[in-house]
Amino acid sequence: MKNLVSTTIFTIIALLLASCGTQQSWQKVLMENPDEIDKRLVNYALSENGTVILVSEDNPNHPVSTLNNGIISSEDWDNGEGWESHFDGRYDLGRYFEYGSNAWAAAMAFEARERERMLSGDRSTRTQVNPEDFEEEDDNWRGLRGNSAFGGRIYSSMGWVVFEFPEEKLVNRVIVYTIDSEKYPAKKYGVNHLRLQYWTPQAKGWQNVERFGKGKGQQFDSIRDIRTGKITFRFKPVRTSKIRLVILWTNDSKRYKFGYFRYARGTIRLVEVEIYGTESKEEAGAIASADELELSQLLEETKTDESSERVPTLEDVQTNAVEATIRSYERAYRNKDLKNLMSTISAEYFRDGETYQQLESKMQNLFHGYEDIDFTLQGLRVERTEQDAEVEANYYLKLYSDGVQDSAYSGKLFFNLSNTNGMWKITQISTKRW
Repeated sequence: MKNLVSTTIFTIIALLLASCGTQQSWQKVLMENPDEIDKRLVNYALSENGTVILVSEDNPNHPVSTLNNGIISSEDWDNGEGWESHFDGRYDLGRYFEYGSNAWAAAMAFEARERERMLSGDRSTRTQVNPEDFEEEDDNWRGLRGNSAFGGRIYSSMGWVVFEFPEEKLVNRVIVYTIDSEKYPAKKYGVNHLRLQYWTPQAKGWQNVERFGKGKGQQFDSIRDIRTGKITFRFKPVRTSKIRLVILWTNDSKRYKFGYFRYARGTIRLVEVEIYGTESKEEAGAIASADELELSQLLEETKTDESSERVPTLEDVQTNAVEATIRSYERAYRNKDLKNLMSTISAEYFRDGETYQQLESKMQNLFHGYEDIDFTLQGLRVERTEQDAEVEANYYLKLYSDGVQDSAYSGKLFFNLSNTNGMWKITQISTKRW
């Protein structure tokens, strides 16, 4: 349904552009100079529009205030233009630290406090630990760093930029300018791997945008292997109060090891960021044209009407639960999160002699053997009975070592699942139908 809506929207846009009869039609602008459209729309990133920018680490020599001053050239970089941030620390590229991933820290704290209480002879009080005290407190860092079981922080991004709007905005395009000049070419000094997210207050968390124009098997939530100075995110429109740009890698980044741990160092160099929706400069709060008014109205119509929404049946709920298990497996695989991946697998898992424990060992070796993993499942098809389910999906897998793609695979995967006490767990995974 979502794909149908997106296709319909683009069809309507095309028809609107084709039928536009103004002196300088939008169709002509699009064909001759797409940048002209930006001049007509409000750039939400500009401070004059009330937007506040926050970064993972500011730099007095290259402050964050230069990221939304309207200057997209890199020629004045040596004079302090653009934002620069250095990263050097323990690094697990792409990992997502979900809420609850630091529960082990709360357990260790409880054991330590309980031991101290017993040694002190205190029998009148009870040891109490609040697990929430060990979760990430800064929403802007959420999912991008965690505590290591061996002490210290571990990061999954080199830095971030958050844009806070004065109120919710309808956003569908973000343009990022990284450093790119004769002295500092992007292919050597620019950013290499970016992810774009928007804030969802209902879940109190960050959601990846759904990019348009991604290649087959390419993750929708990131753009990688960047070698140019201008990077454009085009995505399904979202209504949000905050946008987060996550920098995962730069073209001058290096990996190194210290003992058993993996580290990375690199420098983020960004010149400007622009954020657009459909609001026109000519009249703040208005839509750019009658064409875009119709588009905005169409977007409003695609919102869920809770009063007329069909009440889901028990069958719908069970099918959604099956899909949720598969998506949890996909997300954990992509984030190299062994604990959450194995939580989707049944203890009764058995495939061609491979047991649960053997699968766990195999996946642990895979996660430790590669720096980054792209894993995507598309076109899920679910067949379900009351106690069993079979899911067919197209998979795309890319494995990276030292920032370079090592290997790639694609094809079909077949999952068998069983329902035990209301929980759907994977019992078999195969590249062939049983």
